[in-house]
Amino acid sequence: MKFIKLIPVILVILSYSCGETKLEERLKNEESVEKIRIENEEKERIKIINEVSDKFNSKISFDTVEFKFTYQYQNFLKQNNRVIIEDFEITNIDMKDDSSFLVSIKKGYYREKFIEFTCTKSELNKICEDPLNDQAIENLVEDRFLILKLNSVEKVKLKIESFGEDNGDDEPNTYIKIKASEAFIFKADFIDTYLKNKK
Repeated sequence: MKFIKLIPVILVILSYSCGETKLEERLKNEESVEKIRIENEEKERIKIINEVSDKFNSKISFDTVEFKFTYQYQNFLKQNNRVIIEDFEITNIDMKDDSSFLVSIKKGYYREKFIEFTCTKSELNKICEDPLNDQAIENLVEDRFLILKLNSVEKVKLKIESFGEDNGDDEPNTYIKIKASEAFIFKADFIDTYLKNKK
């Protein structure tokens, strides 16, 4: 009689362990599918970068270049000054006159690269949709490549950081820290843009 009462318990345990195995298999399959999707996206990205490189005679994606010193970038520019820039942030648009704009963009996080170039209104529209509408502009541009001709480079000399500390008095202590910067500023000419999902 005790054995008969244990049968449902045993069946529940067996079904639970089988279900757990199926869940583990399903999770592994989902991970494999995700890994394959990421690999395919990267292959497609490289294919598009190669197409853009061929079309605009650029030998390298600027995202892969990371130097510490100005002379290294200067040597790089002597070899190839046409670059492809992907996923950049627009930091400023300065209207020079009715038909030309000075655009500033930023690449990188730890070692930032700031790039300034002049373009026409129609070229600016290629960089971002409706750029003169304050509500429409997106600072981060991820749907297209920007092709530029880099002309010069300069390293930002200093980085200033300030921080405060509460000392219990009415006025907290404020400190300023000055150190060497890791950022670079480039001057460039606009060449074109290329949509990533162009078919």
